Amino acid sequence: MAAADAMRQVLPCKDCAQQRAAGPCEACGYRRRTEALTVEAGMVAAT
Repeated sequence: MAAADAMRQVLPCKDCAQQRAAGPCEACGYRRRTEALTVEAGMVAAT
């Protein structure tokens, strides 16, 4: 289990390729969340 976790830690960010992000880096995670909230706010405004 520790080996799998160690391998995950060296993976780059899926969006910007920042090294050792283990998935989306912090900046890309915030950008994704902001985009999702913008879409949701648009849906609320449309109703």
